[in-house]
Amino acid sequence: MPEEYVVKRTTMPQYGECEYWDERYSREPAAFDWYQGFTGLQTILQSVYPMDSVLLQVGVGSSRLQEEMVRAGWRSIMNIDYSSVVIKHMSDLHFGVAGLEYRVADVRHMPEFLASSFDGVLDKGTLDAILCGEKSASHAAAMLKECFRVLRPGCCFMLVSYGDPSSRLPYLEALTGWDITVFALTKQEVVEALDAEPVVRPLVKGEV
Repeated sequence: MPEEYVVKRTTMPQYGECEYWDERYSREPAAFDWYQGFTGLQTILQSVYPMDSVLLQVGVGSSRLQEEMVRAGWRSIMNIDYSSVVIKHMSDLHFGVAGLEYRVADVRHMPEFLASSFDGVLDKGTLDAILCGEKSASHAAAMLKECFRVLRPGCCFMLVSYGDPSSRLPYLEALTGWDITVFALTKQEVVEALDAEPVVRPLVKGEV
């Protein structure tokens, strides 16, 4: 008798859709840091952002990075996300914490912020999420264009990504005027498993 198999089609989570994140944050309100926490990023953050910088973190989600940053001495971090669910949660969580502000906003179009408003823009996983959605290329380009617009000349946009540099650099290089440096960081789970210090090492720009 022939064996029978049932094949179920699986779909990738819609990381690029606001509805996905609203539902997820309603279901999982606990704080969660994608990719890296403050420990893994501290060295780079301190090298590119003076403590008195006015910073913008895009796609903040339920990260605790910004909380750790203000406790370490940074004075002003605006945190945005297009999920009103998570912004309400994080605003309540950090109510009264000086230096932190939360606002519902779409990184692809941020008319609420004037050009050259920030001394630094930080993205930890948002570009990756956009690239998992529909019209990913155009949405990624819109996001980076807006990040470039609100960033003061000479200041730094910091992108934390799981993507290989060869898959992310073309999006950055499409915008003129960016001097790009690529670093490799020890994965957060490895650092935690080994109870070790993260290793930050520069990579050659482009393919590695």
